Amino acid sequence: MGSKTEIREFGPRGVTRRSALIGAVGAAALPLVGLAVAAEGPEPAKPKRRIKQSFAWGCYIRRGADVAQMIKTAAEIGFASIEMGPEQQWHAIQDAGMQVAIVGAGTPLGDAFANPKNWDANERSILANIEKAQKNGIKRLLLLTGNRQGRTDAECSDNCVKFLPRVTKAAEQANVRLCIELLNSKVNHKDYFLDHSALGVAICKAVNSPALGLLDDLYHMQIMEGDLIRTIRDNIQYIGHSTRVAIQAGRIWTTSRRSTILP
Repeated sequence: MGSKTEIREFGPRGVTRRSALIGAVGAAALPLVGLAVAAEGPEPAKPKRRIKQSFAWGCYIRRGADVAQMIKTAAEIGFASIEMGPEQQWHAIQDAGMQVAIVGAGTPLGDAFANPKNWDANERSILANIEKAQKNGIKRLLLLTGNRQGRTDAECSDNCVKFLPRVTKAAEQANVRLCIELLNSKVNHKDYFLDHSALGVAICKAVNSPALGLLDDLYHMQIMEGDLIRTIRDNIQYIGHSTRVAIQAGRIWTTSRRSTILP
């Protein structure tokens, strides 16, 4: 329990879930670095899902990929779910025995609810997506708070706390959790408001709804604040979606060591 495991892409002697998924459709269909997996002999037993692991659709399933084969292979490998899959593929994902872990709701990042001018449009979008999620058995929706646009953190937080009760009641009734995403404002999303865990936790506490949580993206929070494990342990009740892991240098997958060490 006390030992530490370094997150890395395995070399020639090891096979990761990522490399198996990519190898299943071939490097020509999916231009990512991976290790092809030879499928010879009897079909292996389906892995036990000790960890409920998912992957984000857009990071793996690229243009030209065999979508049906990718979904099939993901299920065979043992993935429990796929994040942000397109609506036309929801049933295919579910028919393969996986869940659609989370999909987006609300307006684009630049027009989100940290700005009161965007409240009505966000309310319409989020409520419509809550209804759609409930009908399709999807349990989580991803929300973006939006950019500061000259407002202080206190002003943005206050705007979020005032807006979110307009949609959390419907989410509670539908048994859908709204997950506001933590993003870095240093590298990828300049001016984004919700760029530290403490800001998100404070909003969740103030709104005080079981239907509200955080999407704690470890890539982004490693850039902004580090100390990932302690933050997760201290705030686990406010994390609404399983955390994501990616390499820091532009999230390019290589065989080099990564900067995050998990116990």
